[in-house]
Amino acid sequence: MRKQVRIDDTNDPLESKTDRVLTSYQPSNTESQEDVNTARYEQISVRKVTFQINEKLLDELIKLHDKLRVELGKEVPYREVLVEVGIDQVIEQLKGKGRDEFISIAMERQRLREELATARQERRARNR
Repeated sequence: MRKQVRIDDTNDPLESKTDRVLTSYQPSNTESQEDVNTARYEQISVRKVTFQINEKLLDELIKLHDKLRVELGKEVPYREVLVEVGIDQVIEQLKGKGRDEFISIAMERQRLREELATARQERRARNR
């Protein structure tokens, strides 16, 4: 028999350590631009979100994270932090050139996802 457990803040499987680690920040006059950017990030709150991600991309992320873990040891960033940095870089790129190509690729992937979802629904309907 399967035991049912009520999910709360102490046992939420989507909760990550980074959700719990938000620090306060006191600026100084001798900071570099990188320190200022890091400080801006630290002042921002973190929200939990759930996205569907292409399985191949997720596998690549896991392999990258494992490789970094071997190279860096315990100092490797969490996977969700790697994803966050990637999203941040994409947003910065979209502000510059390459926007049209990016949107074209994104629209094609969206179309493929919709076709896959439609095919799954049709297959379920036939199996009923």
